[in-house]
Amino acid sequence: MGLREGDPIEIRAGKKQIVIKVRRERVRNPAPEYETLTPAEEKSVLEGIKQLRRGDYVTWDQLKDELGL
Repeated sequence: MGLREGDPIEIRAGKKQIVIKVRRERVRNPAPEYETLTPAEEKSVLEGIKQLRRGDYVTWDQLKDELGL
């Protein structure tokens, strides 16, 4: 199961089974500089999301073709 001592778990009991689910953090012990975004970084991320929603992107294959790879 990949459990380690101290891991947070959730236990649910059904009529014929017991379910043990490990609740993992997305990032364990991140470096302090990666914990939050600066206002400028957040603005860049939000602009990127808007571009993706507009369909303003190229695929990996398109990029390789443009670069002649």
